[in-house]
Amino acid sequence: MNEHSPGTPAMRSDARRNYERLLHVAEDAFARQGVNASLTEVAKRAGVGIGTLYRHFPTREALIDAVLRERFDRLSARGGELLESRSPEDALLAANFAEGAPRTRALAVFSSVSGLSLSAGLILGGLLTSLASWRWVMFVNVPVGVVIVALALRYVRPVAKHRTGLDVAGAVLGTAGMTAMVYGFVRAGEAGWGDRSALAALAVALVALVLFMVAEARVAHPLLPLGLFRDRNRAAAYLNMFLISATMLGMFFFLTQFLQTVEGFTPLATGIAFLPLAFTALVSARAVPWLLSRLGPKAVTASGTVAIAAGILWLTRLSAMSGYATGIAGPLILFGLGIGITFVPLNSFILAGLRPHQTGAAAATVQTMQQAGSSLGLAVLVTVFGAAVRDAAPGSPAGLADAIATSFAAASAFAACALAVAVMAVRRPG
Repeated sequence: MNEHSPGTPAMRSDARRNYERLLHVAEDAFARQGVNASLTEVAKRAGVGIGTLYRHFPTREALIDAVLRERFDRLSARGGELLESRSPEDALLAANFAEGAPRTRALAVFSSVSGLSLSAGLILGGLLTSLASWRWVMFVNVPVGVVIVALALRYVRPVAKHRTGLDVAGAVLGTAGMTAMVYGFVRAGEAGWGDRSALAALAVALVALVLFMVAEARVAHPLLPLGLFRDRNRAAAYLNMFLISATMLGMFFFLTQFLQTVEGFTPLATGIAFLPLAFTALVSARAVPWLLSRLGPKAVTASGTVAIAAGILWLTRLSAMSGYATGIAGPLILFGLGIGITFVPLNSFILAGLRPHQTGAAAATVQTMQQAGSSLGLAVLVTVFGAAVRDAAPGSPAGLADAIATSFAAASAFAACALAVAVMAVRRPG
């Protein structure tokens, strides 16, 4: 037997490289030409024969499914980073603008600029993917980051420094717990809830996160200061950040798959399709100071959450026959309205009444809640999607659309909980 005989490590390594090349080339081909891209061309660009492609992926549907899973794996890999994230922009806003009307206006402008960047990012991301490769979406952030650093050094007013210790135990336990939980949900979606690896991962996650909370209560400089949650409005705002993020990332992920896989949109057309959301968020965020002065932060938060909940409920009606104008544009407008008017009062609740040395930790916790909600929410929704798509006809656009609609139905539970928090947990200031 030579080193390249079937079953040898060298042979398995070659097969794995062929598999990964085929996935990457297929993703680029589907992004450029849609799901009906030539499989012969995919095999040729990957440097393998068509027979090799069919050995790995017996049908076009099997290849599409593998590409979708690869996309999700890249998203879920963010789960292990979530407790290391920071939100310097919120801390800088708190340090540079006094609490009350000045800070509210600053947060509204910040949200408007975020909406504008979302519009540009969706279109430019689609353009880069269509003309080059999805990898350019990652690389383009490097020169943008360099420009931001240069501008920050020149124009951003420095804030007072507060030296603290490094919470190594919290970082290790939190990262391990969240990574294990995301993996457990994803594994359960692939293999079912009886899978031992999924159950073991979820058990590890539970133990690690309990130990994380114990550690945070005892350490002098915790990564997640539990004292921030003593204020009822701040705790409710953090919980809403978690739930809304779980809803929104699931919406972005599955609606993108629907537009490209079921409707046959190109990446550029998909980016343009999300413009109603971005434009509505941009416009509505500018109206937040006026709304807050007349309705108060609780009513504005609840109104925005209602819009998000209505949008996700609307998407549960999607089918393979749904058109963009009647089935997708309306929900996107509702999402934009909800995002635009919800995050400003939530950030105001979080930053209210804090001392300067507390704003950094409070802003970092915002990012923790958003990243945790995004990662765990998407993992749960993919588990729901996996169970639904197993019951659908293989390769059927109607079956895929129904499975995506089922995922949106699960996401509506997150939005309903967010609305309940906004209505029942948040108190009127003063």
